[in-house]
Amino acid sequence: MSASLSTFEQQIQEAGWTFFFMAGEIKATVFWFDRQRTLRTALQRLIAKVKTQNCNSIEIAQVTGDSFLYVPYVSVFAHPRHLQKGLVFSEQR
Repeated sequence: MSASLSTFEQQIQEAGWTFFFMAGEIKATVFWFDRQRTLRTALQRLIAKVKTQNCNSIEIAQVTGDSFLYVPYVSVFAHPRHLQKGLVFSEQR
């Protein structure tokens, strides 16, 4: 096993499954007025984008916060991932 693989990815590989990493970062930015809903809303937007690519997982790469004209916002960056048995990506719904 490669030293760069996480324990999770090693276990998946040993079980005969593949955890595909999809190229191209996706991003969701949400301006917040209710702090508790902001991150949830950003994640829901990312999940919707991932589903359009026929993927079933998501890897969060970065979460940042800032403000624009004194209105706070959060940006979440991620990569679509897909977990399935076998080595060939299949677009199952």
